[in-house]
Amino acid sequence: MFAQHFQERLQEGNQHFLAQEYFEALNAYNEVLAQDTKNAEAYLRRGLTFRKIGDSERYLQDFQKVAKLDPDMLLRYRAGRSYFPANLQEDKQTEILYW
Repeated sequence: MFAQHFQERLQEGNQHFLAQEYFEALNAYNEVLAQDTKNAEAYLRRGLTFRKIGDSERYLQDFQKVAKLDPDMLLRYRAGRSYFPANLQEDKQTEILYW
């Protein structure tokens, strides 16, 4: 039950990100990370959000956490293979997929 709730919160964060509602996205990702400090996907998404709002320090910190928790995730992300749900991988939304 908790896992489903946090997956929903990640998806809500994605929707906020795509709507350029970055602080709402951060709130969603922070909620997940408050309960699961080893969630590399949430760190990845939060890092992207920090990048969008110009917080380079926190962006780099989150990407370093991803590298420690799940190096393969970061490598695939950097290679252009995202962990975002398929409905977010449309051409018009590539900004969320690549840095």
